[in-house]
Amino acid sequence: MLMVTKERVKLLSHPLVTYLLRYKWRSFGRYVYYGRLILYGIFLYFLTGYAMLTTKSIPMAECHDIQCTCNVTFAAGTTGSEIMWRTIGRPVVLLTTSISLFFRSYSVLLHVEALFYNGTDL
Repeated sequence: MLMVTKERVKLLSHPLVTYLLRYKWRSFGRYVYYGRLILYGIFLYFLTGYAMLTTKSIPMAECHDIQCTCNVTFAAGTTGSEIMWRTIGRPVVLLTTSISLFFRSYSVLLHVEALFYNGTDL
């Protein structure tokens, strides 16, 4: 971080620095990155499915009058996939959002601690 803020480009390309960056990536960085990517993918998948199947959309009416008085009706029956998305989709969306918010708030707390207690610059 200090090398980036001080614009020391040659130091960033030093073999020791590249080795340390590769070591940090292999030891824990990739697990955090891919874990968050998978969590976001699950969240996006279930949020999309839940939103598409639980909200009612008005079908295109074939009414050509100036004031349309067509009656729009929705299907009364529900399919198994709709029940699955309503029972599983909502808790999964809430769970993945809670996990993501926990990680974000923990990261903020670490930065606040580094700023106030250690006196370091972010």
